[in-house]
Amino acid sequence: MYNQLELQKDYNFVSPSLGLEATGAEEIEEIVFGFVKETELKQELVDIIEHGNYITCFLTITTKTGEVMDVVEVFLVDEEGKVTNIWAL
Repeated sequence: MYNQLELQKDYNFVSPSLGLEATGAEEIEEIVFGFVKETELKQELVDIIEHGNYITCFLTITTKTGEVMDVVEVFLVDEEGKVTNIWAL
């Protein structure tokens, strides 16, 4: 299911540890992907677990300075299989 996810038009992204929050593709592109580009984050997918309407992705993130972090992203999907929320923890 993960590789076939569609996004709701007004889906929400929240990363409390980074202080990022955005809603909708345009805002998410600007805020979230702008941050990823600026900090040159590289993501490696470690594992995916699906549980009902939740998909949990375990990632290893490397910054441009070489700092490595283990991150969890949780996707909430609606009945149509479209993402409504993403939490990066």
